[in-house]
Amino acid sequence: MLAAGESQETVAALLTPAARGALATVAIAGPAAVRLVRGQTRTMGGAPCPTLELGRIFYVRWTLAAPHVPGALAEEVVVSQISRDRVEVHCHGGPVVARAILQSLVEGGARAIDWQAWVARDARDRIAAEALLALAACRTARTAAILLDQYHGALAREIEQVVAAIEGGDCRAAQAQVAELLARAAFGRRLVDGWRVVLAGPPNAGKSSLLNALVGFDRAIVFDQPGTTRDAVTAHIAWDGWPIELVDTAGLRSTSDPIEAAGVARAADELARADLVVWLWDSTAGSPPPAPAVSVPLLTVANKIDLLSGNQIVPAGTLAVSAQTGQGLDRLGRALVERLVGASPYERAGIPFTERQQAGLQAALDRLAENQPQAARLDLRDVVGC
Repeated sequence: MLAAGESQETVAALLTPAARGALATVAIAGPAAVRLVRGQTRTMGGAPCPTLELGRIFYVRWTLAAPHVPGALAEEVVVSQISRDRVEVHCHGGPVVARAILQSLVEGGARAIDWQAWVARDARDRIAAEALLALAACRTARTAAILLDQYHGALAREIEQVVAAIEGGDCRAAQAQVAELLARAAFGRRLVDGWRVVLAGPPNAGKSSLLNALVGFDRAIVFDQPGTTRDAVTAHIAWDGWPIELVDTAGLRSTSDPIEAAGVARAADELARADLVVWLWDSTAGSPPPAPAVSVPLLTVANKIDLLSGNQIVPAGTLAVSAQTGQGLDRLGRALVERLVGASPYERAGIPFTERQQAGLQAALDRLAENQPQAARLDLRDVVGC
């Protein structure tokens, strides 16, 4: 148990994924961290664990209680003191061992927290903590680099500049700066989840074949019978370092088949959730069918150009591809990035990337519009959370 005088909380967390792996890491921090770890460990010869030292690692045995087994078991672990009041324990990656080590620390008086709380506890401000959490789910190096900029203070610094403008009495400049930050929020919110691109078109346009060609393997079933795709099929790709979620949908047409009609209805729902719609049609069928009315950018793409006869042409302004041969897929990828992202934006800039940050910035902008600069300043301070 915690000794007298150890009033500050000691916490412990499993920092590696809970599933089975080669190694697991349990971290413990607080005034009792070193004492609790030493109390649970013995040398290979059975002697008490030696005094831990910064910069050194110790190969020791951790005593584990085992249900239904008399006495206790010993697990070989590596222990390292990271700072004066922080220790890491590295053990075999089976979840049972890691949980048992964590439980023994809790029984000694530490409080168990999850890894997200551990990150928040360590971060210098809320934006840095949110950036670390987002990095854990990031899919590409390019978006990770942008989130690292936010972790290192890009967004916090720009918000501090806004606060300085308010404190200097220049509320017009502050409004403009907040509006610029909010204009970047839509981009920032896509850094982890990516942009959603829906492949839509009439039956047999080759949507499933195109998805498979862009992904690089057979993700969707391809068959020449109209109505084969009944449900939305998703796949994740990265183009030029930008994460994109592709959604293959049922062919859009009127149908009396209740199952196919449900697929068409699902396709319409996906169109409403898209960041971009690729309207795909069979170039051998003549003129492109009318595209649906959507509230997002739409890119018209002619497929199956490898099957065109000598006198057939693709209309101007339409991208021409062959999902079968790969012709035109590079142009399509570049077009997707251009429509979704544009030129490489906001180099080293502050970018809001969470709903909380966006809501706080919007609240500050509203306060500034209402001539309440001090309330806006508090909203901005809360976004940083320092």
